[in-house]
Amino acid sequence: MGAMKQQAKGAGQRAKGKAKETVGRAVGNPRLEIEGNVEKNVGKVRQSTARPMELLKGSAQEAKGNLKRGAGEVVGNPGLAGEGEAERVEGRLRRKLNE
Repeated sequence: MGAMKQQAKGAGQRAKGKAKETVGRAVGNPRLEIEGNVEKNVGKVRQSTARPMELLKGSAQEAKGNLKRGAGEVVGNPGLAGEGEAERVEGRLRRKLNE
């Protein structure tokens, strides 16, 4: 499963856990409150382990885009240079979103 999917699942798990925790506290059910707290924290861990993977993928994509853009400029191929620039920007965005 991809890192972005892991982050999304983690966010969903955190929200579900928080809801369970709140309901458990509101109705006086300590078991439900504890269960929600555990689920919320598992979601946090899932998100935090996925971020470094996405950060690394973004850095690699940015570097690949830089190389492709440079190669396109050297050989005089504006299409290749444009593809490289697009890939570089996409990688940088991916990296920034996961810092």
